[in-house]
Amino acid sequence: MFGQPRLPRIPQDPKAKNKLIYAIVIAILVVVALISGRMKTQQEQAVPQSDADFQIHVIDVGQGDSILVLADGHAMLVDSGDADSGSTVCSYLKGLGVEKLDYAVATHLHFDHIGGFSDVLKQFPAEQIL
Repeated sequence: MFGQPRLPRIPQDPKAKNKLIYAIVIAILVVVALISGRMKTQQEQAVPQSDADFQIHVIDVGQGDSILVLADGHAMLVDSGDADSGSTVCSYLKGLGVEKLDYAVATHLHFDHIGGFSDVLKQFPAEQIL
């Protein structure tokens, strides 16, 4: 009854794992935004701001994922699609005026999530790779 605590089971299905990983990443981003004071209550949002301090861009890389998070002049890229998507991600980053990445995050080692990093990291140096 009071033996070893049970840890939650990680799903074996790859799609379920991906959903779990994204839920964790989004939860972390929300916590960081709350702590940094970027998210405001509804009363404080009465006047919309034209320049967002916190942005999330979901980049269309076909099969796979690539998400860019911009906050206070910092950039974090989460995944980069497959190898054919590297140029798409680079063009998207250039279009937004991104010059470097503060963080490059590979959620897991499937090719459709990390394949584009070889192109991206050549053009956009990353301070931290996770």
